[in-house]
Amino acid sequence: MRHFSFLVFVSTSCCLLPVLRGIDYRGFPEWSHQTLGDSEYMLYRPKNLEPGKRYPIALFMHGCCGQDDHATLRNAVDPPVRMWHNWGANTQKVPTYIISGATSRGWEQHFDNLIAAIEKLIKEEQGDRQRIYVTGFSMGGRGTWDIINQYPNYFAAALPMGMDFRGDHDTIRHIPVWTNRGETGWYSQKLEQDVATIRALNGDPRGGADFVTGVFPRITQFPGVGHGVQWVAASTQDLTGWAYSKINDGNHYPQIYFVSPDYRALYHPGDSAEIELDAHDDDGSIDRIEIFLNGDLKTTLKTEPFKMQLKLVSGDNFLRAVAYDNRGKTNAAEYVLQSDVVPEIRTRQMPVFRRGELTEVQIESTGNAPLTFKLADASDPLPDGLELSASGLLSGFPTEDPGTYTIKVVVEDAQHDLVYRIFQIQVAEKKPNRVYVDNLQGNNRLAEVRLGEMPFTDHNTEVNFSGVDGFEGLTLIQTDATRSNDNSSRQLQFRIDTDADLYIAYENCNFSQHSTIPDWLESDFEKVEGKEIVAQYFYFDVFHKVAKKGNVSIPGANAEKNGVSKNYFVMLKKLDG
Repeated sequence: MRHFSFLVFVSTSCCLLPVLRGIDYRGFPEWSHQTLGDSEYMLYRPKNLEPGKRYPIALFMHGCCGQDDHATLRNAVDPPVRMWHNWGANTQKVPTYIISGATSRGWEQHFDNLIAAIEKLIKEEQGDRQRIYVTGFSMGGRGTWDIINQYPNYFAAALPMGMDFRGDHDTIRHIPVWTNRGETGWYSQKLEQDVATIRALNGDPRGGADFVTGVFPRITQFPGVGHGVQWVAASTQDLTGWAYSKINDGNHYPQIYFVSPDYRALYHPGDSAEIELDAHDDDGSIDRIEIFLNGDLKTTLKTEPFKMQLKLVSGDNFLRAVAYDNRGKTNAAEYVLQSDVVPEIRTRQMPVFRRGELTEVQIESTGNAPLTFKLADASDPLPDGLELSASGLLSGFPTEDPGTYTIKVVVEDAQHDLVYRIFQIQVAEKKPNRVYVDNLQGNNRLAEVRLGEMPFTDHNTEVNFSGVDGFEGLTLIQTDATRSNDNSSRQLQFRIDTDADLYIAYENCNFSQHSTIPDWLESDFEKVEGKEIVAQYFYFDVFHKVAKKGNVSIPGANAEKNGVSKNYFVMLKKLDG
């Protein structure tokens, strides 16, 4: 009989995670409300199941915190759920049951009932015992670690995010785990230490997140990201494909890692590298190891010692070693070796940048990574409104007058080799259907409404758009979230070059409280019925009025009076006609 899988999702930070599409599960007939003991959950039953086949289950545990234990569809919009559901498109590459639980604080008290819910799907429906997966973020990340520690032989794979581990390392060392954290995440500060401890039990004590060692657990660390790692982790990696490749049949996976040379070791052009690997299987033996270079199979090793000579190509050499045990299970280690090469900027010209319109260009370059980008001369700066990141992303809303501007971009590689290119940047007038915003005061900035974008400028990456309800593409004024206490005497001020539809998104609730709206919003604006914007566990009603060309002033949110925890944000669209 063909086997399929169960997915268990545990997510926790302060609540819901972001999503990649503007479609949520409301109205999908596959969802139903369920109770088991004192636990509530929403259950998604995949459609078009074939008789006699078994299919996965996904258990999702949302983040901290809630007012009660009532299960709602709001708990089903986080990325660790939606990545298994094609980001809300209601399609699945593997038909999968999804369980979305509910709790006011913590998950451990619901573990037995959640396991019972899975068992119910196995015994009464078409769930598969051999592939049960669990994932979660923050409080749900804690729940993920805790549930595999309490039920170590139950899960085929686990995907904890944003939390370190508090349990017995030896108990979980054979479980395929891929954990993710933001580099500055407070709640996952000791995660690399946890990973190193577990890996040492599996033969390789290295705990870094720079490469895939082939020894459990796998870890990805995202630079510049804090606690809220769920969006980038779920949207930039094939977590589901990795999980679906794991099966819990009682046979452990082999462990494999590169012994030498060092990761990113540097060679001269034309050199060969002597590669040594270690591979073992606790309940079996290693049948063979396949070695790939830049995607091409180079050789197969069948006996110890697992050594070989490998001729390198110029630049970065991407190695992948796949170990097969005597029962056919596989595990892979990935590595990079470098053959010294002068960096090269591949991007030849820039697109047209338009005033008041978001433009993003990734400057493509080759060389020995990591590559660092910067401007060559601070006296020859970018046009106002544009920024160049160290990773080579040129982006922003140009505010300069139309014209042609010259910049010199320098790229530096890991060996401190430098190369530069001179670019001409053309700034053009805005498109007729856009609103041009300037004279924006305070700690506020322009952006564009899109999923994953932050509504505020306080750089809290945990709070970003997970549902924009038809407002995608509008000009966004990201406000200072810390200024929610401002009252009517403190104005948000800016200027627009045309009459515009002005939308205020004002918080109606977060995970712990509901708010009221200020008098000026109720009297001067009209609520847009049926519209709600979601940013993590914050929910915003939308209010509208027509703003005339010229200066615009909007009073403060007045948190003390209205009970909001975040500021409002502003969206603009050129008035039709």
